[in-house]
Amino acid sequence: MRQKPEGDNPRKKRKEVKSIMRKWLSAFTLIELLVVIAIIAILAGMLLPALARAREEGRRAVCRSNLSQIGKGCLAYQEPNGDFFPYQDVNLCQEHWCLSLLYPNFTDDINIYRCPSTNADPRIGLSYTAGMRRSSFGSMTSNPPQCTSYGYDKQIHFRDVTPGTAVAGDMDGSATDPDSDTTNHKGGQNMLYFDGHVKWAQSNYASQNTLDNVYTSEGWSQDTDAVIKCESTD
Repeated sequence: MRQKPEGDNPRKKRKEVKSIMRKWLSAFTLIELLVVIAIIAILAGMLLPALARAREEGRRAVCRSNLSQIGKGCLAYQEPNGDFFPYQDVNLCQEHWCLSLLYPNFTDDINIYRCPSTNADPRIGLSYTAGMRRSSFGSMTSNPPQCTSYGYDKQIHFRDVTPGTAVAGDMDGSATDPDSDTTNHKGGQNMLYFDGHVKWAQSNYASQNTLDNVYTSEGWSQDTDAVIKCESTD
């Protein structure tokens, strides 16, 4: 019976590989292994924050797109509504509920009302109060919140506006600390302006005037002061 060449013996090859691996592993001392582990930990510590920032940048981009679509919905809403932006009686609704008037006729995707940096799950319903039809988002205190992620200035059509007047944006910015974080993002907020453009603003002073903190009604004239609100405080 013909025998296989010695070099083709698979059992012998496996033994040789195991022998090489043992020699390679034994070449590392405990200190060297600890150094390797430490280097890996340092690299992970450097990479993970960068990955987190990249993910947040992606979420900010989606948020900008959402506000841009809301802005287009507001412009479309004007034509059949006497050039008014979405508005409901000040005594019957919270500020951000006005944006629900855009759905479904002027915005057909309810998910645009959710900033991806939040866990909001927007729901929109209709009701009647004092004989008046009212559109509203769900509860802000439910888990997850059923409201929109964005604040809105429902008095916008009563103001002396410019293209750079803020209309809507990430909620809730601080009325006292211009450099504070919003509920949605760190280090600033996306803002929708009267002419429909959206941009990232690092400060709450994000409207057409540098004295206008968009999250408070104080600091500028009543006619031009944009106020991005979530709940009605009137």
